[in-house]
Amino acid sequence: MAVITIIGAGMMGSALAFPARENGHEVRLVGTHLDGAIIAHCKATGRHPKFDRPFPAGVLCYRAEEADAAIAGCDLVICGVSSFGVEWFSETMLPRIPERTPVLAVTKGLLDLPDGSVKTFPAYWKEQAAKRGRAADINAVGGPCTSYELVAHDATEVTFCGERPETLRFLKACLQTPYYHISLTTDVTGVECAVALKNGYALGIALSVGANRKIFGDETLHFNSQAWRTIQPCLSAPPRTLLR
Repeated sequence: MAVITIIGAGMMGSALAFPARENGHEVRLVGTHLDGAIIAHCKATGRHPKFDRPFPAGVLCYRAEEADAAIAGCDLVICGVSSFGVEWFSETMLPRIPERTPVLAVTKGLLDLPDGSVKTFPAYWKEQAAKRGRAADINAVGGPCTSYELVAHDATEVTFCGERPETLRFLKACLQTPYYHISLTTDVTGVECAVALKNGYALGIALSVGANRKIFGDETLHFNSQAWRTIQPCLSAPPRTLLR
C-alpha cells in the first residue's frame, strides 16, 4: 500500500482519489487556501460537492493549513491545481515535498512566457526547484478523461509522462484500474503540447456542431463540417509540411 497525497481539491485531482483508494492506497486530499468550503463539505458528507457519488471509504481530508501533516510520509504527491495555481504550488507546496517523492500533475496547458515562447509546467516546476538547490521528479497526465466520467468509472485511457521510466511504472501501478487505463512515455513535451492543442480542435468541432444545429435542428446529423473543422488547419499548411 502506498500513501498518496493529493494537493488541490479541484475536480480532477479529487477524482483521482477514486482509483487510488479503490486500489487499496491511503489517500489524503488537501485543499488549497481557496478550497476551505470544499474540504469542509467533503469532511461533513464524504462527497465532493461537484460529484454525484461519495468518495470511497477511507479518503482523508485536510485543510491547507494541515498540508505538512498530509505530505509527511507520503509516497506520491498528485498536484491537482489548475493552471492558475501553478505559481502557488511552486512557491508554497513544492518546497515541502521531499526530493525523493514523485509528483504527478493533472494541470493542463502550457506556460506562456514574456518572449512569446512556451514551456511545459513540469519543466517550469523543475526549474523553480533547481533555483532552490533541489531536485524534483515531476510527471504529468494527458488524455481524454474528464473528472466526472472518471468518478462514474467510464472507461478511458490516459498517458503518464515523465523523465524516469521507473517512476512512471510506479505511478501506473498505483492508479491503473479496469476503467482507468494508463500508457507511459518519456515524451513530456509531446504530451503536454497535445493536451493544450486538443482544446483548439475541440472548440472548432463544437462550433460546427452548434452551427449545424442552428440550421438543421437536433435531429439531423452532419459530419462533413466536423471533419472539415478538424482537418482544415492541416490543409491550410504548406504542402511541404503535409508531406513530412
